[in-house]
Amino acid sequence: MARAACLAIMVAVGMALAISTGTRVRVWQSETRLWADAAQKAPRKPRAFVNLGNQYAFAGDRVRARAAYEQASVLALDPTRFPDERIYGYGIAQANLSRFDFEDGHVEAAIARLDAAWDISKATILQQLLTWYQRHLAVTPSTP
Repeated sequence: MARAACLAIMVAVGMALAISTGTRVRVWQSETRLWADAAQKAPRKPRAFVNLGNQYAFAGDRVRARAAYEQASVLALDPTRFPDERIYGYGIAQANLSRFDFEDGHVEAAIARLDAAWDISKATILQQLLTWYQRHLAVTPSTP
């Protein structure tokens, strides 16, 4: 009896794993599906939306690409984000949006986006350097 119960449990677990694998295989069939799934499962992560926007842009779907880049930009400006998330999320999203603006003939808007991306990136990089130096100086003995 115990043997039959163990076999039944093993079959049930095996079936559950097979179904789960089938679901994940469908997600990995295209990069667009993969990043859409990532954005759905981590809706507060700018990187997922940047990469989803990239896939839409590669496919020629500028409307959806623009929406994904805009979402990444909003998420990346959250002050609780790690610095690299702000740089990547905002900087890359704005750079891609500026390309769309430029292609649409909105040169001034494209330049404004790039300037904003640079300002955020520059400030974030400087903050990272300052933090590193403060940590480094706090643990390194002074030299005469």
